[in-house]
Amino acid sequence: MQSIRNVIIAAAGMGNRLGYGIPKCLVEVLGKKIIEYQLDLLKDVPNVRIVVGYREKQVLEDIKKIRKDIIFVRNPSFKDTTTLQSLYLATKGLEDSCIIMDGDTIYERESFNQFMKACEDNVPTIGVTSYISDEPVYAQVCNDSQYVVGFSRDIESGFEWANLALIQPSMLANNNTHVYQQLSKYLPMRAIHVKRLEIDTEHDLQVAIKTLNEHPNYV
Repeated sequence: MQSIRNVIIAAAGMGNRLGYGIPKCLVEVLGKKIIEYQLDLLKDVPNVRIVVGYREKQVLEDIKKIRKDIIFVRNPSFKDTTTLQSLYLATKGLEDSCIIMDGDTIYERESFNQFMKACEDNVPTIGVTSYISDEPVYAQVCNDSQYVVGFSRDIESGFEWANLALIQPSMLANNNTHVYQQLSKYLPMRAIHVKRLEIDTEHDLQVAIKTLNEHPNYV
């Protein structure tokens, strides 16, 4: 029985760096939209909220074809707000802990399931990955990589913030800054290693295609 009941996916952005003219959650990788990969992992989570903004009508229509009980949260100011602010909008009415994640990421099934299993104790948790992207937010870890103690764009480490966390809704705020900067206020937090493919640029997309072709069990 899945004990994680709440997940929020940020999918309001325009995906300018990828440049496909659609939200990144709708980009197809080997015939499946990124959001399809995510919702497959979340099929046992009863309350999934997705924040929409750019081309929201298309996002709603496409996602409803995949799963009909999604709760959509509108961010009409998506051009001028951050991912943190989108996630904050979706916490309205939530009292229990929730998983937060970005809509541009494909997570490796086994490690994602391990992350979800670890989060069943409701201890605030940061997902970190050893795959370092082109523009990383490094996660500084300690105690044999068990805790995140800091984030940095300049100080390199062997881990990167994986845009995945279990938090209490009160930990988010309507601030025009980054999610990791907001979560920095609550460090140290437990670290769980995950494998993921973040698709932010055309190069990222090609890496994802190559990885899934070579490792079909990834998802």
